[in-house]
Amino acid sequence: MKKPRRKIDAAVKAKIAVEALREQARVADLAVRYEVHPNQIYAWKKQLLEVGADTASNQKRLSGGPGLATSISHPSGVGLMHFDLTSWQLWALLSASFAALTAIFAKIGVGSVDPDFATFIRTVVILAGLGSILVASARWQALTSISGRSYVFLVLSGLATGASWVCYFRALKLGDAARVAPIDKLSVVLVAVFGATFLGERLSVAAWFGIALIAFGAMLVAYE
Repeated sequence: MKKPRRKIDAAVKAKIAVEALREQARVADLAVRYEVHPNQIYAWKKQLLEVGADTASNQKRLSGGPGLATSISHPSGVGLMHFDLTSWQLWALLSASFAALTAIFAKIGVGSVDPDFATFIRTVVILAGLGSILVASARWQALTSISGRSYVFLVLSGLATGASWVCYFRALKLGDAARVAPIDKLSVVLVAVFGATFLGERLSVAAWFGIALIAFGAMLVAYE
């Protein structure tokens, strides 16, 4: 006998889509938690993005502001900018900006320092910074609330991050920042391949073409 299809409330769909968009958990984990198929989550994410795009478009027509930042007026008449802190595009652009500064600052700083010791100093700074953010925002989490599976992959992620930093600083020690950074960004290509292979993520033909261009551009810069 065919199992009846379970009806999911619209509010639950929206909640799952928001969690997926904010990357609070992997799509596969969300599918298991809410007992839905991953493809349904991707479809709900797409619907939510389309609704958000329509809303942003309407706001842009009304205010004349760009997509990531909407122009608003202060009672005093002074124009202000309100940034949508839930926009992944905004955080991605900030990440790219800080990554560019990282390469420049690291290239200057590593000049007379052992690259491994430079990585150690950088790690201490990051640890102190993140600790301050957690204290200020009261977002400390009980260690017992984290699953064993999460611990395993977080440790693996930490090891991979450490290895990446060690290799990155050694590359900066030996080469130009303008040539090292593009090769480092081949991680974009690898993430897309690994995401499609292991996480079941789907990209359009146009997206794969863009990823191929990233790889080609990085190779041109590196072997100029």
